Amino acid sequence: MEKQYQVFVTVDENGELISMDLGEMIVRTEPADFFFMVGEEIRQDLMEHAYNYRVVLNGYRASLVLKEEIGGGVE
Repeated sequence: MEKQYQVFVTVDENGELISMDLGEMIVRTEPADFFFMVGEEIRQDLMEHAYNYRVVLNGYRASLVLKEEIGGGVE
């Protein structure tokens, strides 16, 4: 089973990441707009290139997607 990591993000009105907390066992003291669980590959990419990601709403479901992707993402 792949190790999972917690991702808490706050975003602007366009879904661009403003702040991010990423780790295994995060205790968040401030509110976040969205929460995701990701695997090792996405964790590594987020650590190096968080500016390439944004949050997209599809109805009531939020996805963390690469900006150049259309319709895909991490849920």
